Amino acid sequence: MGNFLGNERWPLLMLALLFALAAANSPFLPDRLPSHWTFDGRVDSHAAKSTVLWFLPLLAMAAYAAFLMAARRHDTGGQPEPALWWTRTLLTVGALVMYCGRLAAYWGFGLRTGLSVGIIATIVGVAMPAIIRDRLAVSSARRESWSEPSWVRSHRLCGRALLVGGPVMIGGSLLGVTVSTPVALAAAVAGAVAVKAYSHLER
Repeated sequence: MGNFLGNERWPLLMLALLFALAAANSPFLPDRLPSHWTFDGRVDSHAAKSTVLWFLPLLAMAAYAAFLMAARRHDTGGQPEPALWWTRTLLTVGALVMYCGRLAAYWGFGLRTGLSVGIIATIVGVAMPAIIRDRLAVSSARRESWSEPSWVRSHRLCGRALLVGGPVMIGGSLLGVTVSTPVALAAAVAGAVAVKAYSHLER
């Protein structure tokens, strides 16, 4: 447990920050908040305030944990430290973006926010292999091969995480916040398991 806390202190601090944000905002919000919008932007259902403030930070951390599970294989060998740092940084930011995206949806941004974040994440995820190839070509030309293993691992994992998180955001936005919360969590875990299985097949 001590090793886990040492390695994952930033995500744990982020979770504490999200709950502190929830506690600070709770007195100023009504007991029930909009939880689902139609495609033309009308609110058609509401959810309890506690769902917004307390469940979404846990959802963000569950998504982070799912992506981290897919990262384990890529944390060893070659130059592990830069890959480890970039992996955890990108996944922490990704979890925070997912949380803020869902929170923004509850606060009224609705469909457009989730779709925009999801589409951008998916595009970057799809483009990541080309980015890696271009960087490797430049690195090879400059004789910087020492940086390749770490850089490739971290960026490949980032692309895979985005390919999980992007469609989750798109699907969640189309389904609506109320339906998408458990669906997004299940999809994130399933996607991470699929990435993990794919990583084993690459060996």
